[in-house]
Amino acid sequence: METSIQQNEVVKLQEEQMRQTRAEIQKHENKTPIPIPSLNTEGLDSLLKQLEKLGSIQDIAVPYRNKTEPIRRIDSKGSKKGELYFPHGLALDGDKIYIADTLNNRIQIISTEGKFIHEFGKGQLYSPHGIALHNEWVFISNWIVCTVFKFSKTKCKLIKSVKEGGSAPLGLTTDINREVLVADSFKNRIVVFSSDLEYIREIGKDKLRTPRDVKINNSMIFVADNNEMNNIHIFSKSGGISEMVSAVERVLYYETNTSQMRGINSL
Repeated sequence: METSIQQNEVVKLQEEQMRQTRAEIQKHENKTPIPIPSLNTEGLDSLLKQLEKLGSIQDIAVPYRNKTEPIRRIDSKGSKKGELYFPHGLALDGDKIYIADTLNNRIQIISTEGKFIHEFGKGQLYSPHGIALHNEWVFISNWIVCTVFKFSKTKCKLIKSVKEGGSAPLGLTTDINREVLVADSFKNRIVVFSSDLEYIREIGKDKLRTPRDVKINNSMIFVADNNEMNNIHIFSKSGGISEMVSAVERVLYYETNTSQMRGINSL
């Protein structure tokens, strides 16, 4: 019975991913510009200074660029080398792009010039989703089979995998402490592993509802939560929640040590 429920959940998640993908394709075909924030470090510093002067959170417009032109496009659909079929995650390593080629059940390495370099994972991966690099390792989330994989970057050889029934690992990232953070969508949490994929702890069990991706900076963990509120959750690295906000309205966070509020509105 439990297996049947889990399979139904997988089907629902697949259908939702396909729906979102079709929506993005439709946007592209209709040539509807997708807003991209034009915000660099200097712009962020300027906004934060404005907030400090105001003394409270106010509406501050963040500039957008509505017209963007790709430098290069890799859009050959198929299963041959260099072709993609519903890719999801990607990671950069110098002039190499590691792509989770989801429905081809493989990882492809393509140059920034769009040239095929290498592929790996066939026969080992099934619908890979997220991918992250750390030094000599490649970490991959394989959500349908509830598994996170560790490959060597140089030989693309499988080193280790960890599996937990009922989980659905989607986005993942690594930090400077060699920890691997994984968004476990079905179990509503972020799982923290060592670089050897040994379990360390979990974050957000009582706050998250189907997290889809996770990113980290020096002091904060950012989680995209695909619940009915479409929230971005922000945690301190110790796992204590700092602030939860709606991604479509504003982004707020508190600095880890001072608890001084910072914010950007109208994102």
